[in-house]
Amino acid sequence: LQVKAGKVNPSLTPFQAFALGAFAKAVATVITYPLVRLKTILQAGKEMKHEEDKEPVSLQWIIKKFFEFYRGVGSALMKSVSQAALLYMTKDQVADLVSHMFVVTAQAFHRKGGDLKLGA
Repeated sequence: LQVKAGKVNPSLTPFQAFALGAFAKAVATVITYPLVRLKTILQAGKEMKHEEDKEPVSLQWIIKKFFEFYRGVGSALMKSVSQAALLYMTKDQVADLVSHMFVVTAQAFHRKGGDLKLGA
């Protein structure tokens, strides 16, 4: 929150919006990426390999299978985090610009008495 002339401005700075957007998207991507990867594998028609007779189920096997779902998460994080961070950083700036334009146009179309300046 920013304080200007005794008033609290609830908007974030562009850097704060960038950082919060990046953090939120990174957390969401890390949580949902294994589900998206599993869905993609299943839609591609590939079966999950069950090599029960070749490799015994151990802690190392479980960890290996768990991390297979995170293969490719680095590139997904780079893409989605940068997109979300830039989006949130520019969203507030565009919203402020549009609201300022509304104020300017409202002032341009109103007379001092409050009547609209349309036509004569």
